[in-house]
This record gives sequence, structure tokens and C-alpha cells, in this order.
Amino acid sequence: MAWCYGDYHPSLWSRPPLKDNPHERYFGLFRHDGSPKPAVQVFGEFANCLAAGRGPKTDPEAGAWLRGEDRERYYDSPRTELPRLYLKYKECLEVES
Repeated sequence: MAWCYGDYHPSLWSRPPLKDNPHERYFGLFRHDGSPKPAVQVFGEFANCLAAGRGPKTDPEAGAWLRGEDRERYYDSPRTELPRLYLKYKECLEVES
């Protein structure tokens, strides 16, 4: 998942929270010098698929396996619900195959 435009500049690495969390220095799609990381190409290809009418947003059945699920049930017990929902998702994929 990408949620940042660019990596932090090295001049900020000695400041919190980057000082104690070095992994957070590199979340960007672009390096601190502005050069693109390989993921930029992948995001571009995905955007092209969506623009051409292909991809998850164009499939009305993409989230069908979640119909009837109660969001509050998940938040009441995420540790139990996540594995249950994952199994339900896998079963849905096996039926479609």
C-alpha cells in the first residue's frame, strides 16, 4: 500500500519519529531525490487498467462475498472475525474457479 508521495530527506532522519523508526523513512513512491521507485510503474499500469474499464471498480460482484456481513461484528472481535472472513473469502474464490 502506498500512502506517501516521497521518502523523507536524510536531513530529517535524526528527528522524531524517524530517529526511532527508520522504516518510516522509505514509505514514499518516490525517493527523497525525486526519482521514482519501481512501484510507480505498477501504479501507472493499474491506473491505465481502470481508465480502460478493467479492474475492481468495474466489477459489481467484487465485494459480493461481504454481503450480509455486519461491520460491528468485526469491530467487536477483530481477532476472531478476520480469520473467519478470510476463510469466507477463500471459499468464495474456490466456488468461482
